[in-house]
Amino acid sequence: MTDPVIWIVEHPPEEALAIARGILFNAPGVAVHLSTHRRPPPTALVHEVPGVVVVRAWAGDPGFLEWLRALTDTPSAPRTVVVTDKIDDEQRDALACAGADAVIPRAAQPSIVAVAACGLRDPGLETLAGELPGLASVDMLQLFCAAGRTGIMRVLGDGTQAGLWLEGGDVVHAVHGRLSGMAALVEWVRTEHGRFRWRGKVAAHRRSIGLPWKQAILTAACTADEIAAGHSHSETSEAPRVSGPPVVAAVTDSGPRDELQDLVELGSAALRRGDLAAAREYWARAKQLQLEATAKPSAPEAHLPRVSA
Repeated sequence: MTDPVIWIVEHPPEEALAIARGILFNAPGVAVHLSTHRRPPPTALVHEVPGVVVVRAWAGDPGFLEWLRALTDTPSAPRTVVVTDKIDDEQRDALACAGADAVIPRAAQPSIVAVAACGLRDPGLETLAGELPGLASVDMLQLFCAAGRTGIMRVLGDGTQAGLWLEGGDVVHAVHGRLSGMAALVEWVRTEHGRFRWRGKVAAHRRSIGLPWKQAILTAACTADEIAAGHSHSETSEAPRVSGPPVVAAVTDSGPRDELQDLVELGSAALRRGDLAAAREYWARAKQLQLEATAKPSAPEAHLPRVSA
């Protein structure tokens, strides 16, 4: 049986040797390789089938993210620990979406050693990659959420910076291009990603979504439906307008009001039992009913306020 392999890449010699000694002390039997290249081609590392790659990321290196994506976009992608100087949240997002399983400050050498050794020992570190022919992104996401998974889902192959972080099944952080939070989740829902990679037990480094997963996905799906129907959505850091059930109190006519109330309650009940498709259908019918009521001519004192989508 081949010994587990750890590659240490791009570190100054003194740092690389210190990390190697720490790993060998904590994980006897591991083969530690110190790279003699500035940055070995990903194919060379994958050929060695390493368990972990510990790589130093240097500030102002435009080619690093492309190299990291190429390394992790492989069937036998290694666990990747990126060691760097102080970075902000956006840079950390970019590294994680490109394939970094852990981003650790350069000064925290004990953490570097511990994470690298843990990447070889922990049998619960799961990896799942695949394609989605005929399966919408939102349907795939629901499967992972319903199973209570914790980890990160990344997009592969198209150069998109996109990642979803789950914790106990809830979506706690999302990134898509320059967007984050609910705005990014909307883009995940409305985009048919062809290839993905799931990596288990990767913790979110920050939180941008605070809703339970059913409510978060339904909100994003309703907003995506509105965008598809013609609403504009500029790619900014601000979240798009949030959809939800219409406000029943806005309708004063008893007939439409009672029907609207029934549809809203049916949608809420469907959401509680996890049937997102039914909830969206009920609320879409309720919103259409209210929009029709709003469009009817009425006296100024009886005018119905337009519901913000």
